[in-house]
Amino acid sequence: MEQTDWLNIIKEAAGACGYEVNHYGENGLELDAERKNAISYYIKFNSSGYLEVSEWEWEKEEYGRAVYSLRDLRDVIRFCNIATDSFALRAKR
Repeated sequence: MEQTDWLNIIKEAAGACGYEVNHYGENGLELDAERKNAISYYIKFNSSGYLEVSEWEWEKEEYGRAVYSLRDLRDVIRFCNIATDSFALRAKR
């Protein structure tokens, strides 16, 4: 499996559980549930060839530094679990 397929895996998993998925060219995605609950991720390939995941920082109204590094398919699957679990457990206000 190619690294370029990793974004498609994340896109499918996130879309299936209800995230709004936005593309940023060929190398990036935004997953947005509800920014007010800080469940929004920006995912992009970095210069080293792996994916970096940043979370929305409500106070700054921008994405922060990368909080996850996805270096192989196992990491991609782990992040999909984090994203789908976060969506399911979010506070609904």
